[in-house]
Amino acid sequence: MNGTVAQSIEGDAAQLPDFFNLTINKSSNHVTLNVPILVTNNLTLTNGNLVSSGTNLITMVDNSTVSSVSNSSYVSGPIRKEGNDAFTFPIGKSGYYRPIGISAPSSTGDHFTAEFNMADSDGSYSHASKDGSLHHLSHCEYWILNRTNGSSSVSVTMSWNTSSCGVTNLSDLRVARWNGSMWKDHGNGGTTGNTSVGTIVSSGTISSFSPFTLSSNTNENPLPVHLVHFGATPLNSDVVLEWTTVSESNSDYFSIESSTDAVNFKEIGRVSAAGNSNTTLNYRSVDSSPHAGVSYYRLRQVDFDGKFMFSNIEVVNMATLWDSEVVMSPNPVINTVDIRLDPDNFLNPILEIHDMQGRLIMVKSDITVDAQKPVRMDLSTLPHGLYFLQISENGKSISKRLIKD
Repeated sequence: MNGTVAQSIEGDAAQLPDFFNLTINKSSNHVTLNVPILVTNNLTLTNGNLVSSGTNLITMVDNSTVSSVSNSSYVSGPIRKEGNDAFTFPIGKSGYYRPIGISAPSSTGDHFTAEFNMADSDGSYSHASKDGSLHHLSHCEYWILNRTNGSSSVSVTMSWNTSSCGVTNLSDLRVARWNGSMWKDHGNGGTTGNTSVGTIVSSGTISSFSPFTLSSNTNENPLPVHLVHFGATPLNSDVVLEWTTVSESNSDYFSIESSTDAVNFKEIGRVSAAGNSNTTLNYRSVDSSPHAGVSYYRLRQVDFDGKFMFSNIEVVNMATLWDSEVVMSPNPVINTVDIRLDPDNFLNPILEIHDMQGRLIMVKSDITVDAQKPVRMDLSTLPHGLYFLQISENGKSISKRLIKD
């Protein structure tokens, strides 16, 4: 699969497409699975992501392998591995390749399924409930790794890189697993790499599977500021930016950044951070000169040692005439979204779906605008998360936030 336009793999779920070798090597855009597929020999991920879902899953059969893989190309979504091979799942999100690996299962009939999430696990799996040996857990990411067939116990290897919020001491890192009611300490069976990029393996085999994340048994590896809220709200001609932290470690300042395209950001202000805190803190800043139309905002939290991490991106549309001429429903979206356009103002619009990093995911053109018939877009193949619908015509454009459930 190559070229520059977004592509998909279609087929009949009753007779799964079965690839001997599959290569993703796109100079731009990604490949989306609209049907489950099998790979029996080799999956090569050179450039561009392979986007899967729980319904449309990629399964690597026994003895199959993966080649290449990087921040430029990985599986965005779940992937299954069958068989008794040790395997590193080629998964990632938001521009980061973040693998998780297993040692060899004992049976060829076993299979494991994994997905990476660039999100705080604390919202669904409380960090307050944990083994006493764990000082704190990562607020930046977690993996879902499940044994979906069989009974093998395996060692689990997790990774970190510059998106991991601050690894500073490899010996204090721990593998943590949610057991349904609390986070369990699965130790440190060895690490590779350095504080920028590396891996950690559990100290023994694991027999139960559930969410996994990085943790630390000391206050090292800050993993770091726990940002529980960041919002941007129009108020008259200003934009009010508010955020909340419930803990901070080694935190120097917050840089408020804005953009008109969700790609190129510039700093518009700074707010000093607390340094170290274990209490809830609320922050506020005001952009008194926002861009006309759509603006994107994010925080860059910077530590005293120069390490930093980004918040989620918030979108603000300083009201334009067009804004009231577009009605989108439902939102959140489960499978399809209907977009109603005013034919008095739209003739040949182009509709684009972008992810939080501003990357083009889907485009729809050659549209006939009809006041009685909305434009329907099928988003069933997209992973859960936040997206932006951009509507453009004759040099004008607006952007609306869209949530995929």
